[in-house]
Amino acid sequence: MPSRRDFIKQSALSTAVTLWPNENPLLPSVKPRVTQKENPVIILRSSWGDGNIGDQGHTPGTIRLLTQSIPNAEILLWHTDPRPETEKLIHKNFPKVTIIRGKFYEPGKPFDGEIREAFERADLFLFNSGMAMNFGLYGKDWAGNMSSLTPYIYCRK
Repeated sequence: MPSRRDFIKQSALSTAVTLWPNENPLLPSVKPRVTQKENPVIILRSSWGDGNIGDQGHTPGTIRLLTQSIPNAEILLWHTDPRPETEKLIHKNFPKVTIIRGKFYEPGKPFDGEIREAFERADLFLFNSGMAMNFGLYGKDWAGNMSSLTPYIYCRK
């Protein structure tokens, strides 16, 4: 079984090939259609379990990578419920990150408020690690729905 590192290398190489200009008329030329925005808006969905020391590095680590790689990005950290201890650490270490709160789905309620506004502005939605992807969210069987996409978007041993 390939390691996570091997998976990332192979994924990057296979994606890079599609961006390489080609002159072969039999192969379609893939060119990016979107130009890079100067100040992209990124929603980072956090599933940080405060009591799990393993989870405590995921969100800050992802924010650090984003702020170093895309310094002009506006990062919206999405928490479902208020989390005072976590939010205190985020504000201290990442003062430019905005924390948004709300549920994506509640039976019988329309999708509106702060989360909807964030999605309307966002250029990228990044789902950080968490139990929702591993064990289901809102009673949905993520494993069944995402099994065909697993090699592309979700890496798990």
